Amino acid sequence: TCPFVKILDGARDKEGCQLLLVRPRYLDWRKVDEQQVIEAMWYTIETLLQDAETQRCGFCAINSLKGMSPKAFNRKFMPKMLESVQNRLPIRIGALAQHMGLPSTR
Repeated sequence: TCPFVKILDGARDKEGCQLLLVRPRYLDWRKVDEQQVIEAMWYTIETLLQDAETQRCGFCAINSLKGMSPKAFNRKFMPKMLESVQNRLPIRIGALAQHMGLPSTR
């Protein structure tokens, strides 16, 4: 599993979108490149597509900024990530949200 992105099994928003937790604090851009992170996200989204309800309702990505260091922040990456997914996979991105201080899911 990739600690950077986690499917919150059984957790859905009020529209039925599957919740996906993105934790950039686990990224060390000195050790991984953008392509590796994009591949991890694609793998996760392909896993989401295995669920019929998620196919129908989509997913909501929650970007947790808790404990994030400057090393984990890459301003240029997010637009590349969204561009790689949008209109290329048969899944609806229901929402993107940023939260500070989410409780740990470990």
